[in-house]
Amino acid sequence: MTGDAGDPDRTAASNELSGIVNGPVVQAGTIHGGITFHVAPAGEWAAPDEIPPLTVRFRNRDGMLDRLDGWFVPDLEGASVGFAALYGLPGVGKTTLVSRWAERGRKWFPDGQIYVDFATLRGGTAGADVSEAVWGCLKSLGVDAAYIPTTLADRTRLLRTRTAGKRLLVFLDNISDPAHAAALLPKGRGSVLLVASGSRLGELAMDGARMMPVEPLDRESSLQVLADRCGAETVAAAPDAADAVVRHCGGLPVALHVAAARLTTEKRLT
Repeated sequence: MTGDAGDPDRTAASNELSGIVNGPVVQAGTIHGGITFHVAPAGEWAAPDEIPPLTVRFRNRDGMLDRLDGWFVPDLEGASVGFAALYGLPGVGKTTLVSRWAERGRKWFPDGQIYVDFATLRGGTAGADVSEAVWGCLKSLGVDAAYIPTTLADRTRLLRTRTAGKRLLVFLDNISDPAHAAALLPKGRGSVLLVASGSRLGELAMDGARMMPVEPLDRESSLQVLADRCGAETVAAAPDAADAVVRHCGGLPVALHVAAARLTTEKRLT
């Protein structure tokens, strides 16, 4: 007999061998009295919305956003699945670029946006990261963990089944093995798979991926990022010092954010 463990009165039963027994699972001989089963209703599934939000102002990538639009928006009602790989130095802003595109194109993906960060999955046995990534995608699509297969091949087949007929954006961040992308390609027409990597992963072009290099910011855009975080008046008051900070950060937004955080929290720094 099963019951609600949070309510002792409802899990108690009179047993002729052991008296009163309690718990979510009860093994008993003859049970006297009424038996009530309480089963919690399954939570309502909601379309996944997992891509990280922007926490800083978006700068100087409008041309790249327009290119993504041109690649995929005309085909959203077509028969193909969009596929692109963004590559560039760590900290150059690949995740921010995809986050901005996903934010402004939310209406294009009514069945949800799935995010997988491979940097958090590495360190296990060979192939464990991609298998775990497929497991996470299936969970995001509402598959109960008890019904997710144990092998990667079976998980991949189930993922294709569950994504067929859906229009999804799937974003694989920090991917290092091009073979991992194929296992996570959605099947629904108008879906898009975006991959971000610190390496070029040119093999993905053979699978139909469009390749997009993400370059460091130029000087003017870097100064704008610094001004966004430190204040325009601070940058204007010390233009030579601001230029030096920008030069040392090499146009990498992450480096600029770190420098700006130090400048705003450590008042001894000019």
